[in-house]
Amino acid sequence: MKSDSLTIHAMSLDALAAALKDKYSECSEVVSQSGDSRLIVIEKYYFRVNSNALGVVLIEATRGGEFLVNIIAGGGRSGMLGLDYGAENQFVEEIKKILLNAEETTTKGRDKGEYNTSSPASQRCIVCHQSFNKGDALLDCPSCGGKAHSIHMLEWLRTRDYCPACHAHITESTLRPTRW
Repeated sequence: MKSDSLTIHAMSLDALAAALKDKYSECSEVVSQSGDSRLIVIEKYYFRVNSNALGVVLIEATRGGEFLVNIIAGGGRSGMLGLDYGAENQFVEEIKKILLNAEETTTKGRDKGEYNTSSPASQRCIVCHQSFNKGDALLDCPSCGGKAHSIHMLEWLRTRDYCPACHAHITESTLRPTRW
């Protein structure tokens, strides 16, 4: 078992969670009722030790764009010899690297992943963080005015009932349709 924690500066919990979900296909997420934390469970197969490792990542919003990340990983033992070959250590370091890359991408405007943040925040979707294109169908949050691609916001609302930017309670009927 290996654990570690770090503090990350990022635009949103969703950007950090999406970075992990994009990397790992065997990944599930639990969103807190208040929307200020994410628990992500990741399973990864390590061929060299013929074993699965399981990682648990808890991301909690603290203040001013800071997020506390706790990572715990276990598994990765060889079936034949029962020796620990360090898969947990590798898994934790891999998760930290993904999150730190997401931090740099979302806070410094560098397009190192799929999160393009080189445009001002008002010109990016509050769900996917991509820039808007002329003619895009958008939905606006009535509380904060945050804009999202219609398709992304409707998918967001299938599992949540709050704005990804301001966390105000929203429904499909309270959003304002617009075009970019």
